[in-house]
Amino acid sequence: MSSVNQFYTVRGYQLQDKERQVTEAMEDYMEMIVRLCEKQPSVHVGEIAQQLHIAGSSVTKMVKKMAALGLVHYQKHGAVSPTDQGKDLGQYFLVRHEQISLFLQNIGVVEDRFRQTELIEHQITPHTLEVISHFNRLLIQHPDWQEALQAEKTEQTIN
Repeated sequence: MSSVNQFYTVRGYQLQDKERQVTEAMEDYMEMIVRLCEKQPSVHVGEIAQQLHIAGSSVTKMVKKMAALGLVHYQKHGAVSPTDQGKDLGQYFLVRHEQISLFLQNIGVVEDRFRQTELIEHQITPHTLEVISHFNRLLIQHPDWQEALQAEKTEQTIN
């Protein structure tokens, strides 16, 4: 057994990633901007605010920070569009969200799946996301797993 303590609080793990410039809130904004820009080249601050259920002034403030990081193009009182870097990052966040949501659906999380997805997605590592994505693909290729899971649940209930 290792004598090195490998356990930290959530905040302890977050502090280990000191160089992180993109905050969790920025991740949510970038994901939404890319989601909205799939159908149009740019989006207005009001649309982002409406989708994220926050004030327009908060969106403006955040979009300015994201523009300073080179993630979006922002025109005062105008349109917001992702830069190439922002689009790549936002696409990753969008796929991450979809894969986690699918994973939770696959394992039977129904009631608060969207909330759980939001909580998990900001903490998950790229490696773990890759493993979950492989697992999701495996489940799609072998749909009989649901019958096996249901049988396991039934067996546990009987015993």
